[in-house]
Amino acid sequence: MERYGKTYNVWKRDETTHRLIPNRWTLPEFEYLRDCKWSFTEKIDGTNMRLILHPGGIQPIIRDGFMRDEKVRARFELKGRSDKASVHGSLLDWLRGWKDFVRPQVDELLDEEPMCIYGEGYGAGIQGGAQHYGEMHFRAFAIKVGRWWLKPEAIDDICRKLHLRQAPHILSGTLMDGIEKVESGLRTMIGPNPGVFVAEGLIGVPEVPLLRRDGSRLVVKLKTKDLCHAD
Repeated sequence: MERYGKTYNVWKRDETTHRLIPNRWTLPEFEYLRDCKWSFTEKIDGTNMRLILHPGGIQPIIRDGFMRDEKVRARFELKGRSDKASVHGSLLDWLRGWKDFVRPQVDELLDEEPMCIYGEGYGAGIQGGAQHYGEMHFRAFAIKVGRWWLKPEAIDDICRKLHLRQAPHILSGTLMDGIEKVESGLRTMIGPNPGVFVAEGLIGVPEVPLLRRDGSRLVVKLKTKDLCHAD
């Protein structure tokens, strides 16, 4: 399954100061959609992951030089942003425990095509996240089946059935609403002390999901360290 596409800053960066330049939009789509409704979730300071679920069922298998139909079980993969990226051992331990717990639900959910659950691995051992986030875990933020990106309600349903956590939804509003939320002092809602530590920022997608001309999802990032120091 393909890697998750690039997420762009809302504004361009000054090449000298390296700070964002207010109202100098990174993409023309952001400026065009600045007054439309966006859905913002908390940006997690971790590592991008792909949880890939391959359907089981009756499949042709070559065994001892002969082709035969055999029943195979659903297969689970946990990969980084790229196929070459390493995966932390604790996340692999989590996968082993989780997949045995949800295998019946996975068999029920999957049809003929694999499902890719995009998410973030975070917590102890990743980006120094132990202080803010506690133990290592995985949270989903997007799901793709075949060439289809699933709607938020479908993502909610699948994550509930598979006992997967999601990136917390923070607000719905315009791009400026999201920027103001970060600038006001956004606190993380993840970990043992919600509301205490400064959040990494927000990730926004249009409430009506859209694709760019190259077929990638339209996604914006609003990072605390950028917006709280913008000129």
